[in-house]
Amino acid sequence: MAERERYQPKHNGGKKKGSGRAVRRAVSVILALLLIAAIVIVAVKVIHKGGGKSEKTTKAPEKTTEEVTLGPNDVAAEAKVLSTGDVIIHKMLLDASQDWSGDKSYDFNKHFRAVKDEISAADYSVVNLEVTLGEAPYKTYPTFKSPDSVAEAMKNAGFKCFVMANNHCYDSSFEGLKRTVSVVDALGVDHTGTRNDLAQKKYVIADVNGIKIGIVNYAEETVSSTGRKALNGILLSAEANDYVNSWYTTTTLVNEMKQNIEDMKADGAEAIILYIHWGVEYSFTPSTAQKDIAQKMCDLGVDVIIGGHPHVIQPAATLTSATDPDHHTFVVYSVGNLLSNQRTAFMGNACPTGHTEDGIFVYTTFTRYGDNRVELSHVDYSPLWVNRYGEDNSFVYEITNVSDTSGVKQNADAAAKSKERTDKLVAEGFKEYNEKYGSSNN
Repeated sequence: MAERERYQPKHNGGKKKGSGRAVRRAVSVILALLLIAAIVIVAVKVIHKGGGKSEKTTKAPEKTTEEVTLGPNDVAAEAKVLSTGDVIIHKMLLDASQDWSGDKSYDFNKHFRAVKDEISAADYSVVNLEVTLGEAPYKTYPTFKSPDSVAEAMKNAGFKCFVMANNHCYDSSFEGLKRTVSVVDALGVDHTGTRNDLAQKKYVIADVNGIKIGIVNYAEETVSSTGRKALNGILLSAEANDYVNSWYTTTTLVNEMKQNIEDMKADGAEAIILYIHWGVEYSFTPSTAQKDIAQKMCDLGVDVIIGGHPHVIQPAATLTSATDPDHHTFVVYSVGNLLSNQRTAFMGNACPTGHTEDGIFVYTTFTRYGDNRVELSHVDYSPLWVNRYGEDNSFVYEITNVSDTSGVKQNADAAAKSKERTDKLVAEGFKEYNEKYGSSNN
């Protein structure tokens, strides 16, 4: 008995036999509960930080849109280009744009207000700036130097590109030509025809809704003498020769356009528009020289030709290439004036018919199809008229779309006659292109 007691523990904490196992079980349970609590706390923190998802935050996987395969004739993209005519600031128009009651500054915005929304709605819009821009004193006919605010108003109206090679682009000499380009550059507007740095290209590549359109502008020289150019009867300095896109012989123009087209295509151009200053002032029909040049440009692969300089609208036509019968060129031989003071009352015998008051927005729609080809798919136009009327002790030369003349201020009858003149000259040419080569998608 004494020997058994020797091996029995002397102290067991007052616990009965087997209580050690209970203690161990209790400790295990507590540790397990602590572990579970720790896991829950960590999970809550992760969910709160966005690193995990609870039942409430779990989102169903988004459905992915299946890629649509276009057929060769399905439309993949469209680019609608608006083109229009001359902005030329005559004396009465300049005076009508001055703030006589204030600081005597010039504001030309009011003249564009009736067509601003239409210009801005086009994917890309092009206009002819037919003045130089300079400091006062300003000049009007026969040589033009106008306030910078002319270009500002044109940009405000929605125009994205100025074509600037015309017979008045050297009216303020070489310095005036370069300054005009600098002003347009500062406005962030594309331009072609003149440049102030020979590093600038002779053309513009406009990316319009993913369709790359090459745009180039040329003016016919008035005199050629020993390789020197002349515009508006003013001989250019030898240094200025390469800063203006111009031609005297058709051969010169053809050779330059061959190179331009090659360069534009190398820069990604998928369609080509030529803006060209040519023809005979106040003539309603294109000259033989205009037709000959237009055909040669078609043969080179130009898609659209927009003409200017006659200050009146001339007909539209469709040409077929002599070298590629599948290639066609749409041409408007002259788009007339956009903004000027060439009112019938002031034109005398030069043009007494009212045509110098008329203008046009030409719409050319280029379409990329499912097989990646780009074609001129539709042509259209808006007839315009400059509505001159009194306002605030001055005049507004309001460029007006006369498709509907019912709302024209003061001069609805004159607006209707303008529309009639324009439709007579161009409607058939637009219809011809659309019927033969247009797309039914437009």
